[in-house]
Amino acid sequence: PSTALDNLFTALTTGGNVTGGPTGGYLQQSYNWMDENKVVADTWGLELISYEGGQHLVDEEHRDSTTAVTDLYIEANHDTRMGDIYYDYFEYWKGAGGHSFTHFTDTGFDSKYGMWGLLESVMDTTSPKYDNYQAFLDDNTCWWAGCIMVIDGADTTAPTITDVSSSAANGSYNAGDI
Repeated sequence: PSTALDNLFTALTTGGNVTGGPTGGYLQQSYNWMDENKVVADTWGLELISYEGGQHLVDEEHRDSTTAVTDLYIEANHDTRMGDIYYDYFEYWKGAGGHSFTHFTDTGFDSKYGMWGLLESVMDTTSPKYDNYQAFLDDNTCWWAGCIMVIDGADTTAPTITDVSSSAANGSYNAGDI
């Protein structure tokens, strides 16, 4: 039997179950936007970088109250499938020619205003989003020319990583602090 959570992940990953939803799902829509923005960046000789990236599941229509939709979105952000989506998203970003990716925030508690953090608290050490974000970084060292990855801190299991784009050479930094 299908659940609301399963239906949400179907809408995100393959689509076809939301009237008027994007063909191929909402993740595919994001991939299409990446591709379109890469064309614009290339046209102007710019790098494709992100700012305030990450999932955007928010019940905008009912934001003034806590709803079942918000509860569903919170549940989705704690599901391992969200972690899988994060990894796949970053793989696509890399393949599309994306360079520095700045996630919106490291930590933030889940609420009706969004589930923005990779972790909910600085005391947390794991979550599906965080774990797969870190796995992607572990599996993918700098992949573009001029990229520099600096790892700080003694705890190498949870490093602080700063990706600095090649534009740093001219004094302009596009950095994503993780």
